[in-house]
Amino acid sequence: MKNRMRWWSAVPLLMLVFSCQNDPAGVAPVENRKLAGQQALAEKVHLTVDKTNFAAADTIQVRLHNGSAEPVYLEGCSQLLLATKIDSGWSESPLWVCVWEGLAVKTLADSSYRLAWPAAYLHTGMFRFVAPVYYGCAEGRPVSEARCLLTEKIYSAEFTVTE
Repeated sequence: MKNRMRWWSAVPLLMLVFSCQNDPAGVAPVENRKLAGQQALAEKVHLTVDKTNFAAADTIQVRLHNGSAEPVYLEGCSQLLLATKIDSGWSESPLWVCVWEGLAVKTLADSSYRLAWPAAYLHTGMFRFVAPVYYGCAEGRPVSEARCLLTEKIYSAEFTVTE
């Protein structure tokens, strides 16, 4: 008795072969697609701090302003990162350690996301805030599932914290 391959056992193999085919000419994969006018969007989203020098007793007012005509999205748990100046450059870390990433935080067109961060949480040194900003995302989902079309990091001005 010969071992014969049944036609239905070839289906997974065929699915794999066809799913690995290149995209048709002129169509970029999802991760490479750009939003129309992406540069115009990026130039209209700004991350600011209210001062450049803070004492430990101060509160740092951080503002991400979306001046574009499209909503932008921030990560669900730790919307901003804190970058610390070190000898070799900048080291970025989240403001909060998260167990779950949370739903993306939508910032509507011509509106702002604000955060008040106590300078007492920081040691003496030079810092800046970083906002990973996402464009063209599906709503009501975590960023990892929202199929965003574009992401970029927006940086605040550098600031110092002293005792």
